[in-house]
Amino acid sequence: MKKGDKRGSHVGMMLSFVVFVIFLIFLYTIIEPTTRKDKQYLLDYLKTELKKNLSADLTSISVSINEEIREECVNLKALLEKTEFENPIVIKDSKGILEHEISEKDLLIEEPNDNFFKIYYSEKFQEQEENLENCQVINDYAIGLIKTERYIFEEKIFELINKYKEDYDNLKKEFKIPDENDFSFSFTDSAEMITETEGKNAPSSQSVYAEQFLIQYFDGEANILTGSLKTKIW
Repeated sequence: MKKGDKRGSHVGMMLSFVVFVIFLIFLYTIIEPTTRKDKQYLLDYLKTELKKNLSADLTSISVSINEEIREECVNLKALLEKTEFENPIVIKDSKGILEHEISEKDLLIEEPNDNFFKIYYSEKFQEQEENLENCQVINDYAIGLIKTERYIFEEKIFELINKYKEDYDNLKKEFKIPDENDFSFSFTDSAEMITETEGKNAPSSQSVYAEQFLIQYFDGEANILTGSLKTKIW
């Protein structure tokens, strides 16, 4: 073989390699944006599903007593009949939570600090009742607007984390995550304590798409707090 033929062969090989690399780059530019777009869609979808599953109704009213409080315990006659509230409820005034007892349709409250307080009802609260006696009967009180809204609850966050750990496959089906994908999420509370789910079949970090977003949530004492959720898809 002549020297020129060898040189031509090397040039041909180099050209073939360059063409191959260009082809790979072309494929990457076509496929990778689509992959990012699909993963971003899944992240947005997962964010919506999480908020939906972590939310519950919270009903609140304000109550003001229009007469002098003389005793350490008051009995708001027929309040539950007028508001259609039931257990579990949380009662708060300017200094915090007030102990209470429900007696038929009456609401007994221990040691109110002032004449104005708010009552919160949600099925996600824990039932807490005192055994109160000799309460001052209050008939003259005013009820403010009754408002029901959906909020994220701390209890539901931890319920979902436990479900992820114990029954991931069914949770994935409930969320309608495609078979070829997996997901995880973590919760950072108002004290910056992080609770994570363990990602199932998690690949290398380069293949994981993540997003973190702020949330407001209620704890078990009807405090509205700010935290965040972080979602991951791969």
